[in-house]
Amino acid sequence: MSKKAEILKKLKETREELKDLVKDIPPEKEIYPEWGLKELLAHFAGWDDAALISSRACLDGENPIIVAPRGADDYNSRTVTERESLPLGHIIKEWELNRELLLDLVNEISEEKLSTKTIYPWGDEGTLSNLILGMAEHELFHISEIKGLKPKLMEI
Repeated sequence: MSKKAEILKKLKETREELKDLVKDIPPEKEIYPEWGLKELLAHFAGWDDAALISSRACLDGENPIIVAPRGADDYNSRTVTERESLPLGHIIKEWELNRELLLDLVNEISEEKLSTKTIYPWGDEGTLSNLILGMAEHELFHISEIKGLKPKLMEI
């Protein structure tokens, strides 16, 4: 399997697993401290957005903007806060759209370009492929946590 095919497969699989996992969680249930479903999806939308910004800059031969210069916790807080006034339906659409845009971008990237070195949204350096795969790995991390929490989240 090519690197590109691996990335596309992983992005799609993790997203489908996450969708299936959260579909029955009541929106008002707290998943993480001060985060319900809306905030969790805003968090994912924000990181896919950051990956898109960095990837596009890299592909355009520009230095990517470091959108999380103060670290992941600060960026998480900002992306969730920026979206707090938006309705859940809007957040879901953004979450889905950003992943579709990321998949479209991967489809446009040549296999060779995936090994291009770039600067990640948080300032580390690595390959474009690892940046994009990192979005799926990020979801897998949360999927694992949510699976452990799910019985409690389903309680009335």
